[in-house]
Amino acid sequence: MSTSEYVIASGLRQPGKGPVRTNLPIVEEAEAAGEVDSAYEYFREHSGRSTVPGILKCFSSSPEMLKIIIQLGSTLVFSEGVLGRRMKEMIATYVSSLNECPYCLDSHAASLRTQGGDEALLNALLTSDLGDVSISTPEGHLPGVSSESYPRIAQSG
Repeated sequence: MSTSEYVIASGLRQPGKGPVRTNLPIVEEAEAAGEVDSAYEYFREHSGRSTVPGILKCFSSSPEMLKIIIQLGSTLVFSEGVLGRRMKEMIATYVSSLNECPYCLDSHAASLRTQGGDEALLNALLTSDLGDVSISTPEGHLPGVSSESYPRIAQSG
C-alpha cells in the first residue's frame, strides 16, 4: 500500500484547487492481489471504465468495505431506472462539485465522460451555467433545481 498524490483520472481540476494528496493507504491496480484485485476486476467489467477511480482505491485497505461500496455504486449509478446513467452522473458530478469533494468529483466526472459528457458539459456543471451547452431539456434543469434546493437539503442532514 502507498500514499501519494491523488491521480485525477477525469482530467478535471476545480478552479483554484491544487493537487489532492491522500494520507489514506491505497492499493494501486498494479499492486492489487486477492480480494482487492477481484473487486477491481469486477468494477472494470461492470462499470464500463478501464481503470479503477481513486475514490474506490481509498477503500482498498478493507476489501470487504471495498466490495460493499462497489456494489452500492452498481445498484445506484450503473443500473437503469427513471433516470439514465448520464443524468445520474451529471447529478453526482454537480453535487460532488458543490461538496468540494475531489475524490467523488473526479470519479463521477470520469464516468460522465464515458456517457458522452465533454469538457463543455463538465465545466458547465462546475459553474452551474448550462445555458451554452447542448443537452436535453430535463438535464438543463439540473443546476437550477440543485442550486436552489441543495443548501436546504444539506442542512437538513
